Amino acid sequence: MAKHGPPGAKTPPGVLIEVCVTGLAGARTAAEAGADRLELCAVLPVGGTTPSVGLVTSVLEAVDLPVIALIRPREGGFRYHAADREVGAADIAALAALRSSRGRQVAGFAIGALTADGALDRDLLREWRAIAPEREWCLHRAFDHAREPLEALESAIDLGFDRILTSGLAPSVPEGLETLARLAAAAAGRIEILPGGGVTAEGAARILARTGVRSLHLSATRWAPGGMNFEREGISLGSGVASDEARHLETDGERLRSLRRAIGAAPTDRAPSPAGSEGEPDPGAGSEDGEQ
Repeated sequence: MAKHGPPGAKTPPGVLIEVCVTGLAGARTAAEAGADRLELCAVLPVGGTTPSVGLVTSVLEAVDLPVIALIRPREGGFRYHAADREVGAADIAALAALRSSRGRQVAGFAIGALTADGALDRDLLREWRAIAPEREWCLHRAFDHAREPLEALESAIDLGFDRILTSGLAPSVPEGLETLARLAAAAAGRIEILPGGGVTAEGAARILARTGVRSLHLSATRWAPGGMNFEREGISLGSGVASDEARHLETDGERLRSLRRAIGAAPTDRAPSPAGSEGEPDPGAGSEDGEQ
């Protein structure tokens, strides 16, 4: 099986691009277009859910990039009950045990959980993290739904997270830019702040300059037709619009290459903050885990 990694020019030194993908083809496209790290998930339009063992296994075999697996047992918020907690723990254990034929393993996990009052569910996050404490741990965009973000920031640091994926408590990173700058300042190098949600080539330079962060998260997706010559109209497999089920999301390599070119010339009016360790618009721009 051919191995895929970023050819040619690299991301500018010190700036890391994490790309969220939902399939093997997307992982290959992202690697070829210059991603530095992948986050794997499923069902991106709902903010992402846990990817399958098959997908994670295939990507570990095919792509020479660090892989972060999203752990989200279901869509619909971040308050988890006993069954959800059990599934999340089982998923972490199963994905942590995977090893490719070349010995590659999942580099880390993106998790998040809240109490009914909007605080981080410290007990559950501690329990899940203890399953594979040696891996990287990202607090995903559940953070953006926390009642007290600075309290959540301190809790994430106390729990040993390496980074926080956040849009700055806004529908998209450009709208949350000032909050992101404040979060990066409050983090003070104790944990990485990873902006994600609506990150584009047009806005990337401003994000880096205003916040001082040195990493960005995006999905760089577009809607693609399903390729069917015949479609039965008026039948939906779910609660969505039937016509949407004939399409799927795919990773747009050109969008990622455009972002790389943009940040290659990005102004830096602030010192980097130390880290803890052609289609339709991206539907994940305001989603819960990425843009997710």
